[in-house]
Amino acid sequence: QPRLIEDMETKKTATVCAVNLEFENPIDKMSAHYSNFLALKKGIAWLLRFKDKLRQKRSDSPSGLTVQEMDHAESIIIAHVQRSTFSKEMASLSGGLSIAPSSTIKKLDVFLDENGLLRVGGRLRRSTVAGFCPHPILVPHKHRVARLIAQLYHDHAHLGTEWVVSNIRAKYWITRARSIVKSVSSTCFNCRKMFSPPLQQKMADLPPQRALPYKAPFTYAGVDCFGPFLVKRARSEVKRYGCIFVCFNTRAVHLEMLDTMESDSFLNAFRRFASRRNYPEEIWSDNGKNFVGTQREMIREFGVDKSVKWNFNPPHASHMGGVWERLIRTVRKVLIAVVPKGARLNDETLRTLFCEVECIVNSRPITKVSTDVNDCAALTPNHLLTL
Repeated sequence: QPRLIEDMETKKTATVCAVNLEFENPIDKMSAHYSNFLALKKGIAWLLRFKDKLRQKRSDSPSGLTVQEMDHAESIIIAHVQRSTFSKEMASLSGGLSIAPSSTIKKLDVFLDENGLLRVGGRLRRSTVAGFCPHPILVPHKHRVARLIAQLYHDHAHLGTEWVVSNIRAKYWITRARSIVKSVSSTCFNCRKMFSPPLQQKMADLPPQRALPYKAPFTYAGVDCFGPFLVKRARSEVKRYGCIFVCFNTRAVHLEMLDTMESDSFLNAFRRFASRRNYPEEIWSDNGKNFVGTQREMIREFGVDKSVKWNFNPPHASHMGGVWERLIRTVRKVLIAVVPKGARLNDETLRTLFCEVECIVNSRPITKVSTDVNDCAALTPNHLLTL
């Protein structure tokens, strides 16, 4: 007997595929495509004309876009942007209700105009002035259209944030407009090219001689000359010069008067300085002939070259002498303030004046002056010189 095979009941299975299609508004898609608000309005205006042509089946349209078509396209764009962000507020206003107190635009006193657009309110709702819009159109900052509008106004002149915001407010009220305008300005290539600050060289480390502790004042010093000053001598006037010695550690100054700019005069001034402040271990200066001649004279006659090392800056490198050049300016300011205008000095008066100016400059604070009454007084070079 043949083997009986029981047929199983066969069921058909159906497979269903579900596809979630998210509708993207053409305005959002086009605003992401265009990088200019004017180009976006033109693109929307051409689409609206094409739609009207399909509906009316007419071909007698002008070759270019009209002002009315551009304005209508702008209204369509702004209306969509407002509905995508302020839909609840627009529904409340269209129904004759007030905006919820929790709304972010409650303080702007917005209202709907005849075109259904949200405008910022105020006390000039019934006032009309030619060329002035008292109620700008509200534009949310979260939408890309707000950035395109800011970009359009920024590209007019590439000026500052306040100028751009002021011109935008004449027609639009973009929430958080300043942050958007600053973002546009920071990414503008033309602004970077025209208004970016010039590159500056990074400053080098301080020389070791500027920060050596436990060294007496003027152990490491810089020297330079300044002037001339006219002094009275009998019935004529002669020139006198100033010589400044600057301590690298304490930033103290020592002033001497020079009769001339020759090496002998500077050598005498250097000997007076060394007699009162001690000979420095190292000294810096430019390549002035009086400095070079003094170094040679010291090596030839006095034999102090073993204790004093003279360092000369490279030629035409006055920026390397900023340690003393800055203090020369301070000394000049004090001299201008102390000496009466038109005063005639003699040698003795000028020598005394240099000593007084030296004391004034050495009394300046080299640390921050604190506003706390419990803190100590600010440190000055005189504290280190005269204790």
